[in-house]
Amino acid sequence: ADAALATRRGAVPPPMPPAIGKPVPAGVPVVVASRCARGRTAPRYGYAGGGATLQQAGAVFAGDLSAAKARIKLMVLLGAGVPVPDLAAAFAT
Repeated sequence: ADAALATRRGAVPPPMPPAIGKPVPAGVPVVVASRCARGRTAPRYGYAGGGATLQQAGAVFAGDLSAAKARIKLMVLLGAGVPVPDLAAAFAT
């Protein structure tokens, strides 16, 4: 699996959102999570690498879940047959 490094609440360097959005049309989920001890990822900041841009590209935000917990939740959701377009709602709960 590939990974991208995000900062703050899930922002990335401005050239990255197009690459992050490429797997989404093929049905590959992109989840933005944090490895910080505290804090959450959120679709904030509307600049070229901001979380709002990632959300527009199809990324899902893990909120306050750690990267490890987000990966487990993603595996459970996909294993349960949750369609990729419904993942954002599933991560919001």
